[in-house]
Amino acid sequence: MKIVSEISKFAIIFKIKVRHKRYLGLIRHIKEFDKRAKSYSTNNYIQKQIVDDLLNFDSRVHQKILDIGCGNGLIRQNLKFTPELFIGIDASSKMLEIHPVFDDVKLINKNFDDTSIYEEFIGDIDMIYSSSALQWSKHLNNTLQKIQKFKNFALAIHTDNTFKELRQTLKTDTFLPSLQNIKDSLYRNVKYEVKTYQIEFENNQDLLKYIKNTGISSGQKKLTTRDLREFLTKNNKKYLKFEVLFIKDI
Repeated sequence: MKIVSEISKFAIIFKIKVRHKRYLGLIRHIKEFDKRAKSYSTNNYIQKQIVDDLLNFDSRVHQKILDIGCGNGLIRQNLKFTPELFIGIDASSKMLEIHPVFDDVKLINKNFDDTSIYEEFIGDIDMIYSSSALQWSKHLNNTLQKIQKFKNFALAIHTDNTFKELRQTLKTDTFLPSLQNIKDSLYRNVKYEVKTYQIEFENNQDLLKYIKNTGISSGQKKLTTRDLREFLTKNNKKYLKFEVLFIKDI
């Protein structure tokens, strides 16, 4: 398996999302990650690369950190320093069960769209991280508004160009946010960068296994084995692409 990343040079057209679809997608997303927690940790190479790129994108040292959608703890595991306090929040209890627990770590099983989270920690946290999580937000604009009230933040958010080939072939919708939609939610001065990632597979079986074990189809129509085989037959390309927007305060 080969992972390739490059800077993306094109914008994405904004598409209006239907709210009830986002809600149902979020519920499916949580259930899927509860179900796939262990295999997700083993197989999700892209998430590991994105976390590494995010921490290189913002290498500042902070003592009190809030990780939004912390999952299995990739950010805490890859920090190059030990903070005084690290709070991880995730809606999937199964993912939190495999999050590493150090003396500085406090884990909270809660939906990050809950605005009380940000009210509780404002003034006590000096850094917010979020990697490959906020794209699942039911109210992304509101959530980003809350995050920007904190002094420092570094975020990695998947855009609606992620899995584009898969969706186009199977004619499925997505509620992943567009690049323009995310940018329109930012009122702070920020630095941002768009990267595309590509995982290449040696054979169709490996591609199918990756989709199954990482839950990448969560949040959209449940893909059946027939759907996936149709994708492989029509597409005839043994790779998957991801597009990610990196954002940090300046």
